[in-house]
Order: sequence, then structure tokens, then C-alpha cells
Amino acid sequence: MAWMSLRDLSRANPPTKKEAEQVREYQRGKAKVSFYTDENFPSRATRLLSLLKARVTTAQDKKLRRHPDENHAAHALKHGHVLLTCDRDYLDERRFPLIHCPAIVVFDFRSGPCARHLAVLCMPAPDGLFPAVLRQVGQDRGQPGMLD
Repeated sequence: MAWMSLRDLSRANPPTKKEAEQVREYQRGKAKVSFYTDENFPSRATRLLSLLKARVTTAQDKKLRRHPDENHAAHALKHGHVLLTCDRDYLDERRFPLIHCPAIVVFDFRSGPCARHLAVLCMPAPDGLFPAVLRQVGQDRGQPGMLD
């Protein structure tokens, strides 16, 4: 499967009533996503996330600099964080199978303004679902995801 936006994916595979109710329950509880950035994520982008009032923990905060990628993924999974990185190694399905990984967003800031990419992560979508680029494994692996 090629990369696709969350909106297109949800249209093609609509959530069940139970899943939709779970999203509404999280919204009522004002659930807020938290992020973990590895050392490949720019400090400028981390500061921008903080300015956008996002909860961000960095590899430097947790004394995990120069640790293997697997340690960063394990830390994010254990603590319920979304892992933000610019390291394309995380796109390797053999090293990071989806079933054993946290949510991972791999950025390519060369493809557009940093602020636009990060602002999308911090605001709810019109239908109330959290917008994020999903990592899809398939023949177009390595292509940046696109949001509508």
C-alpha cells in the first residue's frame, strides 16, 4: 500500500461505532498527545512544538543521546509517546514492525515549511480525529506522506 493521508484512509475504511465512540471519549477527557523526539529531530522544530503548547520530551531530556533507534522506539512505546524523527531508518518494516512500535512520524523538512508540518500535529482535524501521517508499507516506501 502506498502512502496516503489519514483522511483518505478513514474514508476507505471508516471506523466502527465502537472506535468512533472511543475517539469521542478521548475528546471529552481532553486527551492530549505527547511527543518524544530522537536526536535526529531538529531542536528548532522541538522548540516550535513547545511554543504550540505540545507536550514534548527529547532524547536529550531522557539521557538517550547516541542510543540505538530501537531504544528510542521502545522508550516512546513504553511511555505512550508519538515518536518524531527525521531518521528514515524507522521506515524499515523489518527493524520496526508496526505491531511492535509506537506511532512514528518521519519528517522530511526539506519538503515544506517546518511550522506547517508541526502545526498540523497540534490541532484536531474537523472530524475530531488526530491528524498524522501514517506509515504505510508498500512499493512507495520512502515517499513522504501528504495531508489534504
